[in-house]
Amino acid sequence: MRVDLFPKVGRRSWNGLASFALCIAFLCIGSCTTREQRADQLMTDRCLDSLSAQGGHGYFVVPYIIGRFKTSRVVKMPFPVAVSSMDKVLAGKPIRLRVLDTVSYHLSDPGDTLERTSIGEFDTVLDEDWITINIPRPPDLDDATFGRVIANTRHSDFELKVYAY
Repeated sequence: MRVDLFPKVGRRSWNGLASFALCIAFLCIGSCTTREQRADQLMTDRCLDSLSAQGGHGYFVVPYIIGRFKTSRVVKMPFPVAVSSMDKVLAGKPIRLRVLDTVSYHLSDPGDTLERTSIGEFDTVLDEDWITINIPRPPDLDDATFGRVIANTRHSDFELKVYAY
């Protein structure tokens, strides 16, 4: 037994309209993250263009915080991150940062073939073969305030994307 959901008179136009509406619905649902990603990429491009126009060369770090359901860009990190050199393959790729305690942090590159990990200390340059990074303590924070900041970020994972300019 065959049941038509659309009237016989305009079945072709209804089927076309229904598939068109379904495509639009999927595009609208998927465009939320795409729109955020485009805005994020535009902001990164503007920062890189501004830094390149100044004539210097270096690395620009874009921080993200990893949540349960979503990874969001962080406007201001609780502590500065300075990269002085890195492997070319890592450009624009996510690097994970986890704060362990008030003294140290864990840095990892979940690469395609092998995962590279390092444990560094705040205020000390971490010089590995794949990255050279320094995460200094903010100079305006005393030990007690810095301890509270670290206690709040200890259970959060950060993702760093580093771009050369």
